Amino acid sequence: MIAKPIESIKNIGEEVMSSSDSFSLHLKKNQRLDFNSFKDAIYYLEAGTISIFRLSDNVLTISVESPFVFGLTQLRNQYRYHYLRCEEESIVWGIDKGNAEKLFDNKGLWKFSSDILGYISNLYYHREQMTSKKSVNEIVVQHLGYIWGMPVEERSKTSVYSFILSRNHISRSAVHKVIHELVDSNYIAISRGKLVDMDTESVFKGDQHSQYI
Repeated sequence: MIAKPIESIKNIGEEVMSSSDSFSLHLKKNQRLDFNSFKDAIYYLEAGTISIFRLSDNVLTISVESPFVFGLTQLRNQYRYHYLRCEEESIVWGIDKGNAEKLFDNKGLWKFSSDILGYISNLYYHREQMTSKKSVNEIVVQHLGYIWGMPVEERSKTSVYSFILSRNHISRSAVHKVIHELVDSNYIAISRGKLVDMDTESVFKGDQHSQYI
């Protein structure tokens, strides 16, 4: 799994929360945060989980747990391609773009923002690796490999079907067919929709899985 730059995120978050120019938002589960309707700002996710969706087709791209920083990619451009949705009650701190730039200059935060942007780029690169496959079988297998690489606590809460279907335009029946075949072959084990075991050598037949686990 890709290492999350926790220290860089917290360094920015602490400065945002302590700034006299910041504001806080207490967001409800399933509440949408649209960059076009909310104040144009940098947001620090202090508590909760937020998913990022494409505006064009409502496909889920990535989900992140607190702590995290949103809005860095919009700091220097006017284009909006995504919106955010809370997966649970969340606490977010924001600071508008003008004051954010001053804060970053005064507190030397730009190097930390670079770490976070690099992390986001890697998340999208891995997502592209999973979703650009030619067949449903390949897409499902790549997503299962990603899920298996999650920390146990996170994996135990992740629905295999929801994870795959929300990130791809493929049918549930097609996903079910592939998973059913993998279960019948004893390559994976599913319990209540969660991935509980995976024979990575048999599923990936080589070292292709190493980028995920």
